[in-house]
Amino acid sequence: MRIALVKTARKLVLLQVCHFVCTYIWILFLTMGGLLAQNETFNILTDTIGVQLRDADIIDDKLIMVSQYICNEGTPSNITCTRVNHFDLEDGRLLNSLILDSLFPEGDFRLLVSNSGFHLSGHPHNQWLMRPTIIHQSDTLLNTLSVATIGSELPGINNNEGIIEDEEYFYLYGTQIIPGIHSLAYITKVRRTTSEVVWEKTLPNNHLRNSLHDMQWTPDGHLVCLNQRDNGEGAGSNAKHFVLKVDTSGTVVNEYMFDDDGSEPRLLAASDGGFYFTTRAIPNGPVFPSLAVVINKLNTDMDMVEWSFSLPRHAFTYGREYKLFDYLEASNGDIVACGSTTDISDGGYFGVNHSQNGFIMRLTPTGELVWLRLYKIPSSIEPIEELGSYRPSILRKVIETSSGGFAAVGDVHYSYPQALAIDGTAPLDAIWLISTDSNGCVEGEECAEIIILDGMEMERATWQIGTKWTYEVQETQYLYGYETYEVIDTVRIGTVLAFAIEEGSTGRVEYAHKDGDKVYFWDATTGAFVLHYDFASETDYEVPWTGICHTHTAMAAVSITSLSERFAYPDTLRVQHIRVDDNGTYDEPIYTKVIEGVGGDNSLKLKLGLDECTDNRVFVKLRCFQTVNASYNFAGFGVGCETIQVVSADEAEGPPPMRIYPNPTAGEVHITDVPPGIIRYTIHTVAGAVVSQGILNGTPLHIGHTGIYLLRLDAGETAQTFRVVVIK
Repeated sequence: MRIALVKTARKLVLLQVCHFVCTYIWILFLTMGGLLAQNETFNILTDTIGVQLRDADIIDDKLIMVSQYICNEGTPSNITCTRVNHFDLEDGRLLNSLILDSLFPEGDFRLLVSNSGFHLSGHPHNQWLMRPTIIHQSDTLLNTLSVATIGSELPGINNNEGIIEDEEYFYLYGTQIIPGIHSLAYITKVRRTTSEVVWEKTLPNNHLRNSLHDMQWTPDGHLVCLNQRDNGEGAGSNAKHFVLKVDTSGTVVNEYMFDDDGSEPRLLAASDGGFYFTTRAIPNGPVFPSLAVVINKLNTDMDMVEWSFSLPRHAFTYGREYKLFDYLEASNGDIVACGSTTDISDGGYFGVNHSQNGFIMRLTPTGELVWLRLYKIPSSIEPIEELGSYRPSILRKVIETSSGGFAAVGDVHYSYPQALAIDGTAPLDAIWLISTDSNGCVEGEECAEIIILDGMEMERATWQIGTKWTYEVQETQYLYGYETYEVIDTVRIGTVLAFAIEEGSTGRVEYAHKDGDKVYFWDATTGAFVLHYDFASETDYEVPWTGICHTHTAMAAVSITSLSERFAYPDTLRVQHIRVDDNGTYDEPIYTKVIEGVGGDNSLKLKLGLDECTDNRVFVKLRCFQTVNASYNFAGFGVGCETIQVVSADEAEGPPPMRIYPNPTAGEVHITDVPPGIIRYTIHTVAGAVVSQGILNGTPLHIGHTGIYLLRLDAGETAQTFRVVVIK
């Protein structure tokens, strides 16, 4: 089972709103199976590369995936960027990423791939009326090759929905919105070599709203697209959908019209010259509630529907309700589709038993069902009987792989009740990659109509000689560094076999003993091993401690406040969020995390009985963990375990370092010597929880509670971190 983390407290508010306004929050479920030389499958879930899938395709046995990405989350501008991610499909490994902070990530069909690389269309930030379309070109290694800006002569707001190409031209398509009046569906033909607009045309418009999407090529060299026309909310049953066939001069040469009120149909050009399109009711058939997914085959002449296949149309009657997001024509002519389904077949009631899940299905070219599979992602958020057994998921994109299997791409979240039960410092959104074989089966799982993805468990990380932890550390007021701990030997203390763990900077040795899921450290004062964490525990426990600064023995109370998961390629690890009261180190409780099989996220041992007298450094976070059967980089893609950027007041180039006063403070922090430009700040506790963040505006910062905090100031390529003590 691979399940992602949780989100920030700010996002919980957004999640709450979205949960009640929408049916569910949008989930980023990336179920993906690669171009595999063998019939291997995998599940990988990551929360570090975006919050919503936009598009995906395959180049040279590698996945190119476009996601919506928050570039500076938590700041007033909160810019949403486009992120392009490059995956190796043999094992789901992230190879590299490209962040385009100048490209707003609208639309789901803007990725155009070729053997040499890809093009991506979109719009610049904060431009609306008469805004241009940007075409970004990169090679297969994500190196930027060119950026073209295509202007529009049409009035209103240009919403590009996608891009296709031939050898000489790009064809951009979308909707031009005239605020307060109407909207126009348009196609723009652009010469590839010069970015010159050859022609720009709007499609026939006899309705107030006119949109265009799903443009693609037909086998005879024409363009085909879906055109929706209606008069907006409150205008009655007036939605008309058209399958339009257009030549390369922009002239409509054939069309098929169908009624389908309120749906979001999808179009697929077939290799035999026909067309597949989706509706929520059978075209020209009996009237049913608009709750079905119907796949229809339109003939080559566009005057007759050859067959229709309908999925169950009502959750209460049939136990499920489906929504289709994408489909493709497989190499043998079969149709493979993906999407989401609301499943209450195990409960019969919209409550804790119902779940929203991704699905993949396969049809023959004549509309007969080959197989349909639901993929359910278990939730470990307690209590499961109250919060539900599964996490919401959607599959948005499906791709056939060279092995004949399938890759599906989508979203995963936590439901609103699950999110409330999780520690608010971790993200709720995740991208999930799942690969299946040609029958929709996943290795390690029972292949049935409902596949519960709980069998692909990682091997527990094993500690032994050579195991190494690397922590990010604030050395002084201005200096960031790192500290390592490494198992250098095993020794016997009494009858107990222990690991000798050496601290890299001092050579000091700690002794740790593992007993199943429990980890003990040797306390020389008491002459005994003392429990520090229990990977399997879901209940509170006590830890006795003594310290150099103390003459007595005390008992710390360790409370497990919540459980979550953390992705560390290629595994998803269970995380305990704990609170340590009566710790003898700080007056306030310590909030930290324990990662299953690895150890503490903020220090190798729990900070007990130190009282700040033995080590003045602040351990910020665990960067890396390396052992014989596992290697995890928690710092993120492209960041080395021991390559932390160090900014020193004495050695930093450029302007003089910023300074703060007073320190200690009653809560108000002034900052001086601030250089010109945007300076971002983040205040977090010594345990890593974010207290506040934003952009400096010339006024003092305020910290509302007593304690020790870290203030980080980011100024372009340099950063400074201050240790702030608040006393009231």
